[in-house]
Amino acid sequence: MGINYAHDKGAPTRGIFVAKIMGKRLLLLGIFLVGAHIPHYDSIAQAPKDKAFDEQSQEAEYDVLETHEVWATAYTSAPEETDSTPFTTASGSRTREGVMATNFLPFGTKVRLPEIFPDRVFVIEDRMHPRKVGFVDIWMETKDEAFSFGKRKVVIEVIADEIKKEGA
Repeated sequence: MGINYAHDKGAPTRGIFVAKIMGKRLLLLGIFLVGAHIPHYDSIAQAPKDKAFDEQSQEAEYDVLETHEVWATAYTSAPEETDSTPFTTASGSRTREGVMATNFLPFGTKVRLPEIFPDRVFVIEDRMHPRKVGFVDIWMETKDEAFSFGKRKVVIEVIADEIKKEGA
C-alpha cells in the first residue's frame, strides 16, 4: 500500500505522486536547457551592460570599505525559486528592486556592482542556500530578466552608508 498524498482518501495517489516528481524534473530540465543558451563571459568587460543604467548620472562617489570577487546570479519571487513566502526576504522585508541575497555579508550591508550597474546600490536583505559560497543573487521582477542576467563573475564593492561629499 502506498502513501496517500491526496486529500481525498479514495483518490488514486500513485499518479499524483509521479506527476509531482515528473513536473519537478521537467522544470529542472527546462532551466538547464534555457541556461545552456545564456552567454557566459570570460571577463566582466565582455558582458553587456544595462543601457538604462549607463545613461544615468555617474557623479555619486562612495566610500568603498572592501571588495569581493563573486559569482552573481539573479532570482525572482517565483514559488519554485523560494520558500513558502516568495515575496518576503530572509530579513523580513518585501522583495523589490535593489534587494540582494548572499550568505557572507550581514543584513543591511550596502553593495555595488560598478561594472554592471554603476549607479545602483543594493542592500543585502536575503539569504541563499548554504551551499552557495562566494555568490550573490540579485532580485529581479521577471524570469526573463533573471535568465537574461545569467551567471557572471563580478567584483562587488561593500560601501559605507553615506555618499562621499565633494571635496571630502
